Amino acid sequence: MPDPYDPKKHKVVPLSEVHANRRETEQSDISRADLRNLLAEVIDERVADKFSRLQKSIDLMMVHIGAVQSGEVEDSALKVTTDLNASTDVAVATIQLRPEDYYTYTTGDIAELLGIKINEVVKLVGSLGLRNNSEYHKPIKTGKKNFVQKYSQPAFEKIKQEIHRENNLIISNQEIDRRA
Repeated sequence: MPDPYDPKKHKVVPLSEVHANRRETEQSDISRADLRNLLAEVIDERVADKFSRLQKSIDLMMVHIGAVQSGEVEDSALKVTTDLNASTDVAVATIQLRPEDYYTYTTGDIAELLGIKINEVVKLVGSLGLRNNSEYHKPIKTGKKNFVQKYSQPAFEKIKQEIHRENNLIISNQEIDRRA
């Protein structure tokens, strides 16, 4: 004969309460030391060393990526090693350029070379978004509080292309006006 309906046994329980009850029963009283011992039995020393090397490699790459993003380092090369005696699997070689070697043009230099006024260069730098972009621009400290604005070869080329584009636009508009 089937059991009679028991309301305590068939009580509706909210889902959140079920989850909370489950979490309480699933928590283990295992200590960190016990967990380390358990893992030591499962993971041998070679695997632990590989994890350690991998973590060091990742940390090294993250530091280096941050340096490249902040403009502290201009270029880099990564070398992966299989040397088991090395402390990491990845070596980072940086190529440290002096800012003066990469940012070779002042605003005046660009104006002189392109045959335009300094204020035109300043306007183009702003409109092209070159300022505060480490690929194109860097303020170089020349004294305690003084800086000179310097630009790279790619910045010079970009400004030059924009001037040619504007000149071609002016010439084509003049031809249209003459025909009209």
